Amino acid sequence: MKLCPIEIHRLLAPNGVIDDLRFGAVPLGRCEVQTVPSKQGLLIQKFSTQSAMLSTSASGLWQGEGVQARTTLQANVNSPDLGKLLTAAHYGGAIRRGKTTAKLSGAWNGAPMDFSLTGFNGLLDLRIDEGQFPEVKAGGGRLLGLMSLAELPRRLSLNFNDLTDKGLGFNSIKGEFRFANGNATTQNLRIDAPAADIRISGSTDLVNERFDQRVLVQPKAGGILPIIGAATAGPLGAATGVVAQAVLDKPLKEGSATEYRITGPWKEPEVVKQGGGERK
Repeated sequence: MKLCPIEIHRLLAPNGVIDDLRFGAVPLGRCEVQTVPSKQGLLIQKFSTQSAMLSTSASGLWQGEGVQARTTLQANVNSPDLGKLLTAAHYGGAIRRGKTTAKLSGAWNGAPMDFSLTGFNGLLDLRIDEGQFPEVKAGGGRLLGLMSLAELPRRLSLNFNDLTDKGLGFNSIKGEFRFANGNATTQNLRIDAPAADIRISGSTDLVNERFDQRVLVQPKAGGILPIIGAATAGPLGAATGVVAQAVLDKPLKEGSATEYRITGPWKEPEVVKQGGGERK
């Protein structure tokens, strides 16, 4: 007896609750799944997880079978501390702290379990608030090009590490990524930091682990003093901050935006200053 697609989806329709779901070393916590067979196939009414690190809420549709199968998905993802989440997922060092909200929508050919980076097409709307990019060694961050972001303080002549030894703090990161053929592409990623306004466009090859990005850096003249003040203590520290501000204020005010091109493998990207031929 041959089953039709709807009957197959009905047989496979899962429903239930998992008290402690884990994805590798990442604790997803309580997971709830609700599905209903439909004329199109299998309607995923609810897929949710809730833990201290991460909460997700998703819905979707699985229709067809074999080569005709296709899955669509919409999801909202929230994390109070992206840095801790990435550390649990073995991507530690790319970012510290960072309250994160994300909306993901997309589709791929095949059943839900057939998801792959090369087959996924979709859109990610991302926002991260109040975090920091530490200076990291090669290989430290691999999430949507965070490796190049984490390298900014050291590679892009923004030598704030020399003053703070902490990396580049930011107020927010906002932007969209489009996924297609294993690439994550953005045209509007913006980092609002006390020290600089940074715009990023281009693509990250998630399969072959390569960059092709352009980074526009606009230093903020008023951004150095608060950073120095946070890194020093007492009257002597404040005085040091004022002196440093006086030295740095003029070149920052006179400086204009600088553009860089980041290409090559994640582990050792090449950074070239546009217009000047300077390599880093």
